Amino acid sequence: MRINRDDVIACGHADDDAETLIRGFRPLLLTGQCAHITIHGAPGVVRNLFIVGIIGLLLWFTTVIHVWSGELVISIGNSMDFGLSTMGPYCGIGFTFTGCWMVWDSKVGKLRNRDRFFQPLALTGNEQVLDLGCGRGPLLIGAAKRLITSKATGVDLWQTVDLSGNRPEATLEDARREGLEDRSWICLLFGPKSPLATLRALSCLSLVALMKPGNLPKADYGIDAPGVVRNLFIVGIIGLLLWFTTVIHVWSGELVIPIGRNSMDFGLSTMGLYCGIGFTFTGCWMVWDSKVGKLRNRDRFFQPLALTGNEQVLDLGCGRGLLLIGAAKRLITGKATGVDIWQTVDLSGNRPEATLENARREGLEDRVEVKTADMRELPFGDATFDCVVSRAAIHNITSTAERARAIREVARVLKPGGRALIEDIRHGAEYATVFSEAGCGEVKSIGSPLVAIFTLLITCGTLRPVTLLVKKPS
Repeated sequence: MRINRDDVIACGHADDDAETLIRGFRPLLLTGQCAHITIHGAPGVVRNLFIVGIIGLLLWFTTVIHVWSGELVISIGNSMDFGLSTMGPYCGIGFTFTGCWMVWDSKVGKLRNRDRFFQPLALTGNEQVLDLGCGRGPLLIGAAKRLITSKATGVDLWQTVDLSGNRPEATLEDARREGLEDRSWICLLFGPKSPLATLRALSCLSLVALMKPGNLPKADYGIDAPGVVRNLFIVGIIGLLLWFTTVIHVWSGELVIPIGRNSMDFGLSTMGLYCGIGFTFTGCWMVWDSKVGKLRNRDRFFQPLALTGNEQVLDLGCGRGLLLIGAAKRLITGKATGVDIWQTVDLSGNRPEATLENARREGLEDRVEVKTADMRELPFGDATFDCVVSRAAIHNITSTAERARAIREVARVLKPGGRALIEDIRHGAEYATVFSEAGCGEVKSIGSPLVAIFTLLITCGTLRPVTLLVKKPS
């Protein structure tokens, strides 16, 4: 099993060098997750530093007050003299200073460095974060401070040799003092006594079992246009079969059509190879885009809206909840509502139960609502939503007049000052015109013109992708 969340923060203690610790994490790194490793000192080390430092200072001080000469003489044939009085102040000052620095770093420095520690991860607030060897929670609580909808989990063996007062009750008490007890939880582990061995074991374990909301599978947002994907694969396979049967000499690969005394020859073998590769590749790309690509693009999609977390968001043609759940992840007190007529020709497995199941898997069922409704006649009052989003849905309405009805409905349900973000594969100019006529004068095309031109060319003009950002006057 592998962690199906965005980031893993690993914090541990090691007596060995950093390279050895990283080798212990190799199974975790190979899963493609992000492991951020740091090494902390231990109270036993601090204690020993102070003991050696104090002994050194005492050796020097007892010489100053003439308790003894400060020389240690060892007779081995000839005598060897050790100036302990001189060594004492240097060792005393050095070791005591190092001990004081470690105490300062434990109490102040590591708290100051915590913000810098989290910067490479760029947490959005929706991740499930695991802190290995959490101790009394500096990283655990630091992560929880950056979370909105999810939780930080800490695991430890609670060895006091690694950290003073290291026990789960102290960690939870610190979380309570920071007001973050609802976003932090811990696991008590028993295992190898060597911290390094523990970290190595943890890196090989099914870490999902230690995380909330549990062993839930990933959300499944279905395959877009499954009929198109099926046809691409069918044509691609037929083309490859035509070519392959020529290679194994089943037939010549030529189709000859007599026309009077002449004939027309078609090299089906060559055509089959090119069509087979082209159509099969396109089908594979559509599957990849449905399973991976559109998830990667979702974060970029929401950036122009700059949601604060308090909005009411409507997703037109929500399908299995790609944008609906993406919006819900960015909300705190707001709510995301999705409407659809659940046509499986547009999306595989398109039904409201699948959408709600995906919301449950993401732990967002309390922030999501779905309704069966036609976008041309929305069951909401005027000025209900702060934001309306839609992706590749409105073009499924074949009539120009009916698409205009849907756009006017978007303008109607938007609050004054509300925004709409519409992404579709064609009809961009038409949408912009209707929005302007409906009173939403601020309409911007924010899609990449290069992508639009490239898509237009490779699809022979059938697809003209557009992304419109619309603002309703206040």
